[in-house]
Amino acid sequence: MSEILLTGFAPFAGRPVNGSWQAVSRLAGMLSDQAVTAMEIPVVWGQPLRMLRSQMETHLPHTIVSLGEGKPGCFQLEMLATNRRKPQQDNNGRLPDNLNIEPDGPPSRISSAPLVSIREKLRTSGVPVLL
Repeated sequence: MSEILLTGFAPFAGRPVNGSWQAVSRLAGMLSDQAVTAMEIPVVWGQPLRMLRSQMETHLPHTIVSLGEGKPGCFQLEMLATNRRKPQQDNNGRLPDNLNIEPDGPPSRISSAPLVSIREKLRTSGVPVLL
């Protein structure tokens, strides 16, 4: 059976919980009949990519679904990811060394997921969703 890797973030900015990790934990439980790995990503500059690469080498997932916190009241599907991060302190009080997520990477990446289809399935289920 092929592996699915689900990721969500640890709490940050003084919040007691992170909705992305709560959603990943719940989804992983709902998919217990699948080969699913759920990973909580620390909000510490440099660690997320190292952890993700390690999990990819260990589990060889065919699908990776990464969740983050967005705006309240609506599920947002990200079609385009930019290679930039905010100059914001992590949970260790550090600023990023570089504002580019991948210093040698492209300025943006387009999602390979069938987001229009996913949006329609979420809408049909009554979930408010935006692309």
